[in-house]
Amino acid sequence: MVSSFTGAAAAVNTNGVAVGWSDAAVVTWWDGPDAFGQQQHRAHYWSTDGIPIDLGVLPGGNWSEATAINDGGMVVGSSRTSSATNSVVGFISGGPGTTMISVQDQHLFYGSTNWTLTKPVDINNEGYILGNGVYGGAAKSWLLIPLYP
Repeated sequence: MVSSFTGAAAAVNTNGVAVGWSDAAVVTWWDGPDAFGQQQHRAHYWSTDGIPIDLGVLPGGNWSEATAINDGGMVVGSSRTSSATNSVVGFISGGPGTTMISVQDQHLFYGSTNWTLTKPVDINNEGYILGNGVYGGAAKSWLLIPLYP
């Protein structure tokens, strides 16, 4: 049962599929009295029928939001990996029913141990991902280029 809902779309592809986030106060009969009013800020996917689909969070996380989608349905965004607010890393997902993967775990480039890839902001149809992060303690932008099409 959903007792309240707020959210926003961040991007839409040429197929009319949107991604973004929603905060839903979800309460079920087994959650108990302390569950009322808890918000779940989650990355969401809206197909052309308008029904929101929760994309989930990275393992250990409790928060996520999607920032972009390409025409092939690949979604990028950010997720926490623990309850700490500074545990945010980027993710890539194939959309509903697929596993969210940390971009931090998947990047392979020289000097990668000094990077924290926190916020993918766009993905193009060739799979190039543009984002923001931290390198050596300073805010930087990054571009991931897929090795295979």
